[in-house]
Amino acid sequence: MNGQRKYIIVQIDNLVIDLANYNLDLIDMVSETLNTTFGINSREFMNSLLNYLKLSTKPTENVITATYNVLMESFSKRLEFPNTKAKNHFCNSIKTKFNTQKKSILKTLPNAISTLEVLKEKGFKLIGITDLPISVARNDIKLIGIDKYFDTVYAYDDSIKTPKSSTRLHDIWLATTVNFSLTTSCDVVEIPKNIYKPSKRIIEKVLDDFGLVPQEVIMIGRNIEQDLLPAKLLGIKTIFVDTKISIRNKHNLRLLLQHLGTRRVRELLNLHNNKRIQNELKPEAEVKSLQSLMYSLT
Repeated sequence: MNGQRKYIIVQIDNLVIDLANYNLDLIDMVSETLNTTFGINSREFMNSLLNYLKLSTKPTENVITATYNVLMESFSKRLEFPNTKAKNHFCNSIKTKFNTQKKSILKTLPNAISTLEVLKEKGFKLIGITDLPISVARNDIKLIGIDKYFDTVYAYDDSIKTPKSSTRLHDIWLATTVNFSLTTSCDVVEIPKNIYKPSKRIIEKVLDDFGLVPQEVIMIGRNIEQDLLPAKLLGIKTIFVDTKISIRNKHNLRLLLQHLGTRRVRELLNLHNNKRIQNELKPEAEVKSLQSLMYSLT
């Protein structure tokens, strides 16, 4: 490895965090809460979510942001509390419940933590990029304990229809996705609005923020077109990590595939098919797992 390359930009989604399974399991978490607390049928919620995703063309849309927007558009008037005390009690209860559940569904991929530890021990500065909304990213990277490995993590704006004033539903959303008592040990920075992958401007912002030139940086990711191509065009060394994601929630996956098609579901879960792109752009190195990454850095 060139001794000057001490900065590694890491695409966190489905390389460090198992975001595909997290998105699919989140549907069940929200659906169960709506059903048990407000009597909203699970099928009704799922149909509303599928219809929304069919029509949505937002570049940063994922199941998390789509779920919020569906709740706002379809169910906000039905989510009522008799008074502030009842609302606060519910939000506190559900925050505890969701963060407990999140620990069981939000996971890192095999060998991710051990690889990050080795990279830090060898003196690499790690910079993360995630498609998660920034408020969710702050919570989740702390919740699973990966914030301590990164100097900075870049995340998108919330991409949700945040009301100008507090609403019952928005309070529920904050309670279920954000734990304000969690403080990350790294900076979490918002990617400038209206900049979306595969724009080079995301990587250029990272370089500018850290005062780096491409020759000092390595980019690792599992999405060649979205993550590695922009870095490659800037002259950054790229490493493709071909991690395999095993889907747990087959039921929700089948529903999404039936209604949205394979390509759309891959986009939503960040499980892009790299075969066609890989022939057009050859990264400098390719590894089958994070565990074997170190061999490409030497």
